[in-house]
Amino acid sequence: MQNISIGDGKLLTEEQLANSLQTSVYNVRHLRHRKKIPFIRLGHRSIRFDLVKVRKALEKYEVEEVA
Repeated sequence: MQNISIGDGKLLTEEQLANSLQTSVYNVRHLRHRKKIPFIRLGHRSIRFDLVKVRKALEKYEVEEVA
């Protein structure tokens, strides 16, 4: 499968994003359906993710340790 790039970053499939985030494809789909992470729809079935934008979106859910 050919990687598609936009700007400086590559667009990833659900499977590639799951591998990059070390999580399941199910979790990526769940986050996408709940609109917690940004995605690009390239057609009826083709969905891609920009890893930089996804990581930035997930930063707001980071829990910092309280000392």
